[in-house]
Amino acid sequence: MGGGQDGTIFMWDTRKPMVVPTAKMRNVHAKNTEIFSIAYSNSSLKVASRGEDCVVNIWDTRNLRKTIFKDTDKGGKYKG
Repeated sequence: MGGGQDGTIFMWDTRKPMVVPTAKMRNVHAKNTEIFSIAYSNSSLKVASRGEDCVVNIWDTRNLRKTIFKDTDKGGKYKG
């Protein structure tokens, strides 16, 4: 997994012979900010990220298009 300066998170399947992203989550964090941390849960069913934009996101790995939890320092919580 890796995060880009454009707010995108990329995931790769290391079992495949080609080094191409297998999943992309776009506009996860604000552009031109650092993504500090990306982590999997023990079950590998959830992935979380934290960025310089003070946003924490959590996704279900079975559906990476929809954030299941988002929180900011301003306390704006929602479940999507």
